[in-house]
Amino acid sequence: MSNAEARILIAAEVGADADMLRGLLQAEYPKVALSTQPASFVEDFDRHRPQVLVLAFKTLEAAERYYLGLYRRSVQVNATPHRTLLLCAKDDLQSAYELCRKGNFDDYVLFWPIVHDAPRLPMSVHLALQALDSHRVTAPIAQLAAQARRIAELELLLDRELALGNAHAEQARQSLQAAQTQVGAALDDFSQRMLDNGLDAAVSVNHPNQVRQEIGRLNDAVVQPPLRNAAQALQPVQRWMGELKTELAGPLHAARALAKQARRLRPLLLVVDDDELLRKLLSRILGVRTTTSRPQPARPTR
Repeated sequence: MSNAEARILIAAEVGADADMLRGLLQAEYPKVALSTQPASFVEDFDRHRPQVLVLAFKTLEAAERYYLGLYRRSVQVNATPHRTLLLCAKDDLQSAYELCRKGNFDDYVLFWPIVHDAPRLPMSVHLALQALDSHRVTAPIAQLAAQARRIAELELLLDRELALGNAHAEQARQSLQAAQTQVGAALDDFSQRMLDNGLDAAVSVNHPNQVRQEIGRLNDAVVQPPLRNAAQALQPVQRWMGELKTELAGPLHAARALAKQARRLRPLLLVVDDDELLRKLLSRILGVRTTTSRPQPARPTR
């Protein structure tokens, strides 16, 4: 991909910041667009479909809100391969590193206040574009590994959602049972008060047993059946939630096996230095296991 064809989008809250950043990039990358109006953030991204998205917000929280908004409302963000560069201040370096390490963003650049390393931003854009080119070759394998990890994570989500759904169904069943009891008790109380005092002389009861039987029939034939039917209707839901996990056991087992293989796809990093202490220091910083290879002495020439 040539620099002249690369599409760069700078998203910022302050127009002057975006203009200044475009000035730093435009000599090498002529297709630099700006997005500085919150109302048009999503529209700007969908229109320009950038390969590199520079997040020039004053706070990391604002950058996170912007990017989350894209994933909620943009129709192009998932279909547009792109890399994100997060500009940050010195006090935010650790947080910016953690956000990138977790995969929220791809890379960060120390920029606020403006540092002496002005070429760092164009260099980071250059590396981002290179990564995109490399990703086109390795994308099928990388995407397969990422999908496998996501599928394995979905099992935990499925367990939580099924447990929550079962709890809701059980709560609804108990509520219906309580309603049955309460309705029956209310009708019994109504019947008893009618027989005892005629509801404060509002009605006259000449045949108490007949009234009691009629109210009992009303409860048994009219009130209780719909409540029982509603309670019974929840039973298939609870059975379905129990059977769903069993039916998915095979696919989930395969997904776990695939995810286990995906975790073995570890990048290989080679550290070259003739100072053993420095190699150990770099290994500790990077959190990698190293293999030391001692240089072979040169053979004497005759």
